[in-house]
Amino acid sequence: MNKKLIYALIPARGGSKSIPKKNILPIGGFPLIAYSIAAAKLTKKIARIIVSTDSQEIADLAKKYGAEVPFLRPAEISGDTSTDREFVIHALEWLQKNEGKIPDYFVHLRPTSPLRAPEKINEAIETMLKHPEATSLRSGHKINTVPQKCFALEGKFFVGLFPNDPRPDYHNLHRQSFPPTFKPDSYVDILKSSFVLKNPVIHGPKILAFLTPDIGDIDTQSDLKYVETLLKNQKFQVSDYLKANYPNENKINGNSKRILICGLGSIGKRHTENLLALGYQPSDIIIFRTGLGTKSFGDEFLSKNPNLKVYQDLDAALKEQPMAAIITNPTSLHVRTALKAAQAGCHVMIEKPLSDTMVGVKKLEKEIEKRKLVALVAFNHRFHPLLKEFKKNLENNELGQIISVEAHIGERVTDWHSWESYKVSYASRKNLGGGAITTQSHEIDFLFWLFGKPNWVFAAGGKVGDLETDAENCVSAIWRYNHFNVELHLDYFKQPAVRFLEATGEKGRLRWDYFDGKLKLIPLDGKVREFQQPANFNRNDMFLEETRHFLNLIASKNKPTNGIRENLPVMEIIVAMKRSLASGKKINL
Repeated sequence: MNKKLIYALIPARGGSKSIPKKNILPIGGFPLIAYSIAAAKLTKKIARIIVSTDSQEIADLAKKYGAEVPFLRPAEISGDTSTDREFVIHALEWLQKNEGKIPDYFVHLRPTSPLRAPEKINEAIETMLKHPEATSLRSGHKINTVPQKCFALEGKFFVGLFPNDPRPDYHNLHRQSFPPTFKPDSYVDILKSSFVLKNPVIHGPKILAFLTPDIGDIDTQSDLKYVETLLKNQKFQVSDYLKANYPNENKINGNSKRILICGLGSIGKRHTENLLALGYQPSDIIIFRTGLGTKSFGDEFLSKNPNLKVYQDLDAALKEQPMAAIITNPTSLHVRTALKAAQAGCHVMIEKPLSDTMVGVKKLEKEIEKRKLVALVAFNHRFHPLLKEFKKNLENNELGQIISVEAHIGERVTDWHSWESYKVSYASRKNLGGGAITTQSHEIDFLFWLFGKPNWVFAAGGKVGDLETDAENCVSAIWRYNHFNVELHLDYFKQPAVRFLEATGEKGRLRWDYFDGKLKLIPLDGKVREFQQPANFNRNDMFLEETRHFLNLIASKNKPTNGIRENLPVMEIIVAMKRSLASGKKINL
């Protein structure tokens, strides 16, 4: 029994729709796949750890953490609809052809369950070895939902899932009337090679049950938050192992892991809290306070987080040699602060917008390019689930030729910050880069992201009404494309707030309502399709996903998707709208 040859097989394809690059996402300071490799290394009965991937980037990381990647998985079995059996058969056939032997069992460890206990994996292997009649082993945990109390939908009516159950209205019986229900999870599967090679399935008819705790299975942002919460609040052997054996992961690409937050207003506070939520320690975070915001707000936050290191001088903060800087000070200071950080060798994430003028932007772009740094302009609405769905519908040509687009945001500026008067907020102050065009520039960015750069823009409005701002607080603009116009409205007045995006095409309309949490595709035939944002969606999810994306870019050495150069068209549109507002003329782009 003890002579059986047992390998771990960890599947990790490069593509992931729900969470991009999920398998190498930084979790608690380490890429997601590292946890499964660590669990396999700590499992005594596993002789060898093989990662099956189509990505060279993932292969390199897997090898770094102690796995073997003897082959790259072919693209044709690495798509969204590819089956588990395809990569298992591929691994077995490769091993047989190239090494002349295959394992008796594969311990199948999906990276999406990172917090396994190695002793439980050992226990699963021992259980499987004691039952040679089993065709496979699967882990699962008990759930409260029972299938007999669920429905399918047929037309407009609910129907029970068990039509042969003789009990009338069986779905209304109390839960205790039914046997316990277990949900299979990704904790551990054990596959018998001889069975897989002879059959069209991998688990077969005799699936040995192995009960495990619910440690999370990462498929959505909410799953990711759940796992991060577990990791933050509990001790796990795999996490301790990684910290003890890969201490240099406190560095990324040879640089200190520490991150500098430049500005401690509301967005600086948010980024600091998110880094802590992502597993960063207070000692990993440096704060530079500009002194331009409401001092009491930052003071209160620091009193609750006394272990954060705080500087009043940027040069002194940069002497700490942080890996990256997140630029969260007023808009007019973004470029000069980011330039100093880049000159000190920091990767930079700059809160939206990049700036309120083009002054210094080209110099910053060249510095980033020269030093081969990662730069990201933080327009987090590119991570909104319904805006991503909006883009997907456009790419699928659901609307046909675009006829017109309307985007509208109106929010009462007096309601934004409870701790300070709107009059002192950067959003109201021209010298700090405030004004509706820059402060509400998410709309400008996602319109460019969805429809590209217009031929010209015209903007009207300015400082109107009784709000005490010295920057524009109400703007209406037209963007002209070859075949359609975009109408964009920004204001500081509406209460309750209004925010929507609607595109009309030859085939119908697509409308997103931010506050309603819905996206509707309204085709000409009237068969409306409605997309609802996840029930547990939180605005902060976009910031968290954006930060993970930034850290992942640094770790993987990939170019950012929205760096300084990529963001130049957005800056050109912002500056053109400001010029048009001042001159009363359309501005060509």
